[in-house]
Amino acid sequence: MGRTLKLIQHYGIIDFGYKVYENITSCTRKYEKVYEKYLPTENELSLQRNKKWNNEPLVSIVVPTYETKPDFLRQMILSVMDQTYKNWELCIADGSKTQKVKSVILSMHGNEDRIKYKKLEKNGGIAQNTNAALDMSTGEYICFLDHDDILTPNALYEMVIAAQNNASADLFYSDEDKVSDDLKRYSNPHFKPDYNKELLCSYNYLCHFIMIKKELMQKAGKIDAKYDGAQDYEYMLRCTELAKRVCHIPKILYHWRISETSTAGNSGNKEYAFLNGAKAISDHLFRCGYSAVEVIPRVDPGSYHVEYLTDMEEEGVFFQDVLLKPKDVNWKKRLSSRFVDPEIGMVAGKIIYHGRIVECGMSYDQQGKLYHLFRGKSIRYRGYQKRAVLAQDVSIASLEFAVVRKSALRQIGKINKKLSKEEQAIDLCIRLRKAGYRIVLDPEVIAVKSGKEKEYMNRNQNLKNDWGEYICKGDPYWNFKEERGELYEL
Repeated sequence: MGRTLKLIQHYGIIDFGYKVYENITSCTRKYEKVYEKYLPTENELSLQRNKKWNNEPLVSIVVPTYETKPDFLRQMILSVMDQTYKNWELCIADGSKTQKVKSVILSMHGNEDRIKYKKLEKNGGIAQNTNAALDMSTGEYICFLDHDDILTPNALYEMVIAAQNNASADLFYSDEDKVSDDLKRYSNPHFKPDYNKELLCSYNYLCHFIMIKKELMQKAGKIDAKYDGAQDYEYMLRCTELAKRVCHIPKILYHWRISETSTAGNSGNKEYAFLNGAKAISDHLFRCGYSAVEVIPRVDPGSYHVEYLTDMEEEGVFFQDVLLKPKDVNWKKRLSSRFVDPEIGMVAGKIIYHGRIVECGMSYDQQGKLYHLFRGKSIRYRGYQKRAVLAQDVSIASLEFAVVRKSALRQIGKINKKLSKEEQAIDLCIRLRKAGYRIVLDPEVIAVKSGKEKEYMNRNQNLKNDWGEYICKGDPYWNFKEERGELYEL
């Protein structure tokens, strides 16, 4: 009851009530009953174990520990030992005051030479303990793993396969879910997008199981303790600045344990971590050349909104439907300010009508079906992984409330007036992306629609007919599953 009252005070009673409603009605609640279909079969695991490798790089798994519960530690280690890919080393740097971590390792795996253990002279916290584990590593690739979490048996296999199929990539991440303390209940699957630069500045969606090339680690340096609680977030931001390519593996390879001391179980118990997360984003943007920014922690712990303060209005061509009234008189400045990043060719806001979402970005599947994301949902709706309220890269956005970079328009050509308004947006966004530009949705910039709600034509077939070569690759910013309708509600 005490925690509930704190949450009501934090969110306000109306917003808290809608948050609870959204959680209990979420399609992802079905995951507990169907999670096994997202995991490899025994036949698949057998084939992986028997694979003959031409090149079998050593993978170092680094784990910092501090007074880890013996059962949690055993389960983590067993999940590593059960990997179908066998060329690994587990590097454990232990800052515990007691001997219980060491006792577990010696009692279970004293003869396993792939497990390296070091008892540290003192506890340096997660950052310094992780750095000590990094010092122990000798692998071509480095994986980061929490001391109480679980890998799926195919985790390293899929990482190494991805590395060999994507030679230019040097940072790899996967989908994940959450698991109860007793490993009996699986929930909250996170089917992540491919690398989404803008979304990564809204929250750390990459966490937690990450693999990087050792060369990238050497360039990026080690974990920085001054970002305590958000040290993994800061490190991922730093690594993506230097990475040649970031590769997403659209498979669940990691089970994040829900416990009272983890952010998976209680996102409100590490407020210092969320403040350090804001600092990590600000410092990341400064290194990227964007010093005039304000990073604002959102009401949902661990998520942020970035306001760019440079005036870039002269760089944009603005689009506003006559029936729209922006909530903020400075909407042009807020949207166009993101043009400080030369990669961004278009920025769009969110449109609402009678308290419900009308436009909040668009997506599509490989069959050519177009989705107006979150259409018809309440303005309070956060969406899957808060995607209805966070700034992010999208594939398509409406031109009813947007700004397009002038130089990008000159490069790709004018808007095709022969098309319908919806088709104009689709065509323009695809041409922008083909030219190398990114399209950003900023749901914090809102316009209210008046008058009669217009009807949108069904584009299921024409989308693929007109832009099939591009559409058939799928939307990189939404992780479409064959079972999409079962677990997604956009």
